[in-house]
Amino acid sequence: AELQTVRHLLADASMTMSENAQATMALEQDYEGAMEELRTAKQSWQAADMSLKVQSETVERLNSQVSQLTEELRIARDTISEWRTKAEDLHVKLERMSGGA
Repeated sequence: AELQTVRHLLADASMTMSENAQATMALEQDYEGAMEELRTAKQSWQAADMSLKVQSETVERLNSQVSQLTEELRIARDTISEWRTKAEDLHVKLERMSGGA
């Protein structure tokens, strides 16, 4: 009877070890899947981060160009205003000259 009990206990232990091995394999597979998802997410994040950096640099460059063009436009407007004033002055002088003749 003791031998039967020992055999029964060994069979139970063997079954439990097999179940544990299967559960461990399933956990390892889940772990590897999660790690792969994490690697993929990390690569995606890195790509998004690089894209954001490139876009930020582009925005900075465009802002600089807008500032430069705004300054050039201001200078051009000032020049036009000066010429307009000179033209008006000359027009007034011509009217005086033609009116006095």
